[in-house]
Amino acid sequence: MPAVRSKGWWTAAAVFGLVFFGLSLQDDVYNLSVNLIHQQGLLHVLPRKLMAVIAFAIVSYCVGMATRGPGQAAGWRNPVLCGTLFSAFIEVAQHIYQLHYDKQEESLYSSAFDVASGTLGGFLAWLALSRRPNRRR
Repeated sequence: MPAVRSKGWWTAAAVFGLVFFGLSLQDDVYNLSVNLIHQQGLLHVLPRKLMAVIAFAIVSYCVGMATRGPGQAAGWRNPVLCGTLFSAFIEVAQHIYQLHYDKQEESLYSSAFDVASGTLGGFLAWLALSRRPNRRR
């Protein structure tokens, strides 16, 4: 039975990952998130970063559940690495997309901040996992 549960969590991680990856390349999603708050500066970026952290936390949580062994406590490594690497993958894809379509490229600082958002999402997933008892045997 644990293998079936693990397969379900891997499937959920893949589905959420594909959906969030697709959304990360959509200009309409970017424009919607930017227009939630009509101010420049930190408030201008906050909705996008918050949505990104939540997306990374969801994918990282699924990966954490899939890799959690029977009776084991939640380890931090898999969800945090998942959030970080998934965010870095999206940053590379966005950079390629921006080059291909002659869009304005993000600065290195912005990309690094985005990857840190993925790390934060993975950390939040780990916190949620560490509070959830593992009943698989």
